[in-house]
Amino acid sequence: MKTKVLLYVLLLSVLVLSACSNTDRTNSYNTYASKEDAIENGLTETDKFLSTVSYKDMNIVFFEREGALGTSILLEDKAQFRLVRNEPFHKFESESDYLTGGFSIKIDDETSINILAGEVFDVSINQILLEDNKTKQQIEIWNRDSSNSMLFYSILGDVEYVDKTVIAINNENSNIDEPTTATGQGNASNSNATSETQFFEVEKVLNGIAYKLGEKNTASKESNLKIVGSAKVNTEGELQFEGIFEIDGKAYNLIYESDNSNLLSYASAEGYTRTYGQVFLNNDLSKVSVSILEDGWSNEDGNMLTYPAKTKTEGLAIANEIMIDYLLSMGIPTLE
Repeated sequence: MKTKVLLYVLLLSVLVLSACSNTDRTNSYNTYASKEDAIENGLTETDKFLSTVSYKDMNIVFFEREGALGTSILLEDKAQFRLVRNEPFHKFESESDYLTGGFSIKIDDETSINILAGEVFDVSINQILLEDNKTKQQIEIWNRDSSNSMLFYSILGDVEYVDKTVIAINNENSNIDEPTTATGQGNASNSNATSETQFFEVEKVLNGIAYKLGEKNTASKESNLKIVGSAKVNTEGELQFEGIFEIDGKAYNLIYESDNSNLLSYASAEGYTRTYGQVFLNNDLSKVSVSILEDGWSNEDGNMLTYPAKTKTEGLAIANEIMIDYLLSMGIPTLE
């Protein structure tokens, strides 16, 4: 006999909206005949220029302000240059030997690029390498002898942070420090060190399907999910995420914590917060399922969204995988 679970959720609370502005911006409207002049006049007296890195047809300027990392885009139009920055500064603070993190900068309405960055705190570390997890190819992204800052950074483009590993090297002792994921903390010369909480920014698009549960319901249709927000995985392997899920063009708020209800919400026209669905994720947010609660949900005929997937069979396989703890707790053998 099948177990049937019905969920009807309607959460009503007054929606309070607040906004803050980023007034600390480098946004020069003056143009200059050379890149050097644009950078010199675009930065302030307290800024320390680090480097200009070319990515595709763009030039990204990295600089340091009061120990924090800043980025600007060097725009060119008719042989004239100006410096524009719309991104916040990134400050790294940790008691570990070094700290890494990730963020995205917005180039235009459709384009963002991922950047890995961090800071070295231990004086014995002389070099930072970035290793590709698939090819194992390593590149140097920081060297104490040639750098004028303890900050390091690398443009990843559309590559995800979880695809890279940061390695810190102490050349004096010929000792390779314990590697960390591309976003996290690292400790040198301590083979017994436990893993630390990993912090990372998320901005990705997943293509999936919308479908209805039940063996007789075979139809599905394409669905698109854009995820933007901040995440961390603690030492127990538990994910926390706060940000926006944009499903087929409509934005929903999500505060996700392992072992919580993890509900997608949105603001109604009346000014209330309403629940759309319940979210299930894996730790790198590469697999997502949503049970749509808005009109009631049943494991026999409930509406689902799953990413990435092209067919209902693929969607069910992912949903049953990442929802297994929830299904067991509800006495549901499997979704069909």
